[in-house]
Amino acid sequence: MKKLLIASQNKGKIKEIKRYLKDINNIETISLLDLNFNETIEETGTTYFQNAFIKAKAIYNLYSDYLILADDSGIEAKALNWKPGVNSRWHHPSGEDKQNLDLFLSDLKNHKDKSARFQAALVLYVNNKLFYTFDGTVQGTITGRPTGDHGFGYDPVFYVESLKKTMAEMSEQEKDQISHRGQALKKLKQCLIKEDF
Repeated sequence: MKKLLIASQNKGKIKEIKRYLKDINNIETISLLDLNFNETIEETGTTYFQNAFIKAKAIYNLYSDYLILADDSGIEAKALNWKPGVNSRWHHPSGEDKQNLDLFLSDLKNHKDKSARFQAALVLYVNNKLFYTFDGTVQGTITGRPTGDHGFGYDPVFYVESLKKTMAEMSEQEKDQISHRGQALKKLKQCLIKEDF
């Protein structure tokens, strides 16, 4: 049985990742929440990969019995020069979803171009000599007001044309199929099934 530790305290991310990996027979998945880990890891990278790698390595140094899975992701608006990007989690100093979302909509209010994208990078840290990385991107537009009761973060304002829905209006299955994290998780899942760590 492979033991996989999700290096996150974000309940929404943890739920998505556990849901996506639940049907892999030889994986036991837990998160930092399960270990009552409440320290803050400084994310000093300038890319999603760098931040995910920083988190993965830091957690591996504490829990080396596990495969470590770390994620970093963000939203990027074209009119804002593809920001907030890696700063999405702390776009508002509070780091709270509602305040982040309100400030983001305020920043975009006077811009006509509402095109945006979600990006994600995952790092699977096996040991200090071996790691894997997976990424995903989804294109969309920003709506004027939040719509939908599912998801978290910026999901309620991120509209995907192919499904005619915001991320927060999608079912779990729909979101897993098209989301940035879903794309990265699909690649991770193939790796976990294939490789014998």
